[in-house]
Amino acid sequence: MAIFGIVFLKLYSGNLISFADVSYSLFTQFWAQFVFLNVALALFNLLPIPPLDGWKFVKLFVGNAALKAEYILASNPLLMIVIFVILGQSGLLGFVGERSQIVVNKLMRFINLMR
Repeated sequence: MAIFGIVFLKLYSGNLISFADVSYSLFTQFWAQFVFLNVALALFNLLPIPPLDGWKFVKLFVGNAALKAEYILASNPLLMIVIFVILGQSGLLGFVGERSQIVVNKLMRFINLMR
């Protein structure tokens, strides 16, 4: 979805080198936020926390030991809320946002090179 949004922005706005180059019209700001949100959600989903897809990679490498942690977290949803609050306060979720910005800028440069 993010690549589709960047291609759409390029067709509409012309050359895009980075996220900061997007014009301030409501239409282009919507699509820029659409791209950023899709990249941020994709990166967030890769966090190694049991309900997210990143946990599946952990289970591949750790094996049965991960099942116990998954059971504990799945049976206690309040613990999951506490974990996400701690992640938010520790800055890890901000880290995801920063990395999303870098990924969006690299995608924009790549799409800009394509003619």
